Amino acid sequence: MGIDREQLVHAPLARFVDRADQDAYYLHRQRAFADRERLVSELQMVRPSGERLCIRMESVIAHGEKNQIRVLFSDITERKQAQEALRETQERLRVALESAPISLYTTDRELRYTWIYGTTRYGFTPEDVLGKRDDELVPTEQIAEVTALKRAVLESGVGQRQEVRFQVGAQILVHDVTVEPLRDENGEVVGLTVASMDVTQQRRVEKAVQESTAQLEVQHRLLDQREQERQQIARDLHDGPVQELTAATFALRGMLMGECAPEMARQLEAIQASLQAQIHELREYTGELRPPTLAKFGLEQAIRSHADTFEEKHPDLRIRLEMQQTGEKLPEVTGLALYRIYQQSLANILKHARASEVRVQFEKNEQLVHLSIRDNGRGFELPEDWLNLVRAGHLGLLGMRERAEAVGGTLEVTSQPGQGTHIQVSVPLENPVSGEG
Repeated sequence: MGIDREQLVHAPLARFVDRADQDAYYLHRQRAFADRERLVSELQMVRPSGERLCIRMESVIAHGEKNQIRVLFSDITERKQAQEALRETQERLRVALESAPISLYTTDRELRYTWIYGTTRYGFTPEDVLGKRDDELVPTEQIAEVTALKRAVLESGVGQRQEVRFQVGAQILVHDVTVEPLRDENGEVVGLTVASMDVTQQRRVEKAVQESTAQLEVQHRLLDQREQERQQIARDLHDGPVQELTAATFALRGMLMGECAPEMARQLEAIQASLQAQIHELREYTGELRPPTLAKFGLEQAIRSHADTFEEKHPDLRIRLEMQQTGEKLPEVTGLALYRIYQQSLANILKHARASEVRVQFEKNEQLVHLSIRDNGRGFELPEDWLNLVRAGHLGLLGMRERAEAVGGTLEVTSQPGQGTHIQVSVPLENPVSGEG
């Protein structure tokens, strides 16, 4: 005990024992003497260092020694500490099992439940389940996979782990099940030990993520196909009608340089001017389809170039640009998506907003790219969902959202009647796609 026998014999009890435990010690002796029988109890003692001891007291009536009481002391501190540690571990395990979607149970060779701990089975309490088989609780066809797994382990004697599906009522559940054979002292398989974790919600989330990823991929491929079609149309226009019209203007110029009547010259000059105007419009159109500055100079310069041209054509609408000069181009798909959103925003403003000013802001940090387009137009009442936006004819907004989502971004629309419209786009740069724009 770490306490000398002489100390125990000659020193006051109060030196080693708390007041409450002194009373327990004397009460122990009184009970042993009164009952005149062997009595065992425990008390706490304190070493001079302050360390607490747990002492087992065993009192025996010594009839041959004038009915004296002999008290035998044993230090059971370590055993008590081990018991307390075991109790704490068991409590932690109990809390963990009750908090987790997992159940532990054993069965006999007939697959009847012999012990169960954790979540209930099929909505029943452990008391309802013990002594029964699965097919006595739910229809056999609903738990066929689970039953087959258990029987396979019984027959082979080899543990298995498998994800199984079974039905409880109208609900389909998915469990990660580990089955191990339970053996007797002779090594014979007498039952099973099973750990079953409910992973239904986890699989639902995974399925939702997969579906969302697939949807984003479809959107990305559709938008990519659309861009390829735009570029093909732009090439066809440039290599076809634009070139032919340009050749026609050169032919007219040659005719004008020759001798022709004044009236004929005026008519040829008018035709030439008309052709040049058509060539200019076609080139602007091809620029809208395939912005030449985007791939070469990046998003910032492409927006500036577009804004200059846009203001020339629409002088009543002022565009204020606040573009952060990062010196770095964005991934190609990101830059193209943001440019198309900007283009569509201006087209919507021109068509619906009746605005006099548009404020375009662009900024980029290590994680995100932000694009903001705000107008001072008439605004509109936002429907509750995007389907109502489509029904109201705002197809451009839906297209902008699809472009933002296709590059992993988000698009937020804020608008109220008489207070303009605000488009905010945020695109993460954590996983940039190869290529620049």
